[in-house]
Amino acid sequence: MRRWLFVVCAVFAAALVVSFSNLAAQAQSTDQYGSSDATEATQDSSETPAPEESPSGASSSSGEIVSQGSVVDVNSPEVTAAREDLAEEERLPDYSQVVDNTTKGAFQASGWKVERGPYSHGGSFAAAEGAKAPARYEIKIPTSNDYSVYVWWPQVPDGGTARYGVQTTSGMQWSKVEQKPDSSGLWIKLGTYAMQEGQRTIELAAKPVDGGRVFADAVAVVRGSSAPPEEQQTFTASGERSATDGRRLARFSGRDIVRQARRHEGDKYAYGTCTKRAKSCTCLTKVSVNPFGHTLGMTENGQWKYDRSRRIPKSRLKPGDEVFFKENGQSGPITHVGIYSGNKNIWHASAFTGDVTQTKMRYIDGYFGAKRFKSR
Repeated sequence: MRRWLFVVCAVFAAALVVSFSNLAAQAQSTDQYGSSDATEATQDSSETPAPEESPSGASSSSGEIVSQGSVVDVNSPEVTAAREDLAEEERLPDYSQVVDNTTKGAFQASGWKVERGPYSHGGSFAAAEGAKAPARYEIKIPTSNDYSVYVWWPQVPDGGTARYGVQTTSGMQWSKVEQKPDSSGLWIKLGTYAMQEGQRTIELAAKPVDGGRVFADAVAVVRGSSAPPEEQQTFTASGERSATDGRRLARFSGRDIVRQARRHEGDKYAYGTCTKRAKSCTCLTKVSVNPFGHTLGMTENGQWKYDRSRRIPKSRLKPGDEVFFKENGQSGPITHVGIYSGNKNIWHASAFTGDVTQTKMRYIDGYFGAKRFKSR
C-alpha cells in the first residue's frame, strides 16, 4: 500500500513540474516576442507603432490594432470611433505651412553649408558638413491639435540616416529617416503629432545615425488633410524647375508613381469600384501606374502576377513600389494593395478610413510582398 501511495505521489509531482515548465516557457516566449507566434512577432518587431502615431480609436478590445486595409468590419465600434475622431479633425479648416532653408526668420543652422543639388526644395539646401549645432525650423501652430509633419531632402548620393525632433505636447519626439536619393524630391511623412498653439520647433540633428551626411532642406506641417502641400518647388542642379506630370513617359521614377497616387487623396473607398470619385485598393494602384504605360487588372492576385513588375525584398522598398497584404493570414488570398511612399508609409484606398489616404504600413495586417514596376 505504501509503495502504491509513493508511486501516485511521484506521478503527481512529475505532472506539476511539467506544468510549471510549460507555463514558464510560455511566459518567456511572450516576454521575448510579445506573441505566441515567435516567427511572426520577430519579423514585425521593427514595426511597433510609436505612441504619438497610434490611430485614435483604432484599438480593439483585446488591445490589438485594427487592420486599416480592405478586410474591415466597417460597423465595428473601433472603426466607428476612429471615423468619428477623423470627422472631428476634418471639421477644422485646412492649414499647412512650409519652412525652407531659405525662409527668413524661420530657419537657423549655425555652421551648416549651403549647397545646390537635384530636387532641392527652393533651389538649395544646407548640409551639416561637420557642424555640431542642429538645424532648427520655427513653425507657427494656429490651434492646439494633431498635425502631420513632412520632410524633404535633395537627391545627393551620400545621405545618411537623419534624426528629426518635433516639439509636441509631451516634449520633443525624435524620429529617424534615411535620406536616400530614391526618396528625394518628395514630401516624406515623418508622423502625426499632438502640438500646442504657438511657435513650435522642428530640429534636425547635425550628426547622422549611421554615417553619410545630413541635409536640412524643407519641412511642412499640415492639419485637416493627410496630404502634404503641392510639390511646386522642385529644382534641378542647375536651378531649373523640373516637371513631372501625368503624361506617358518612356522612363519614370518611383516618385512619379507616388505623385500620381496622392492626386487621388480623399477619393471615397468602394469595393470593386474604379471611378473618378470612388476607388478600391486595386483601382488606386491601377490609376497610379497607368500614365507610365502599365496596365493592371482589378484583382489583387492579378496585380501580384503582373509580368512587367519584379519582386523585391521588404528591406529594399523604394517609393513607387506596390505592396501587398494578406490580412486573413499568409495561407489566405491577397486582400489589400497600396503604393509605398517612403519612411514606411503607403498611399492606399482604405476601408478603415473610407477613402484614399496615406498611413503607416504597419497599421495593415499581413504584409506579403512588394513589386517594382519596370521602365520602358
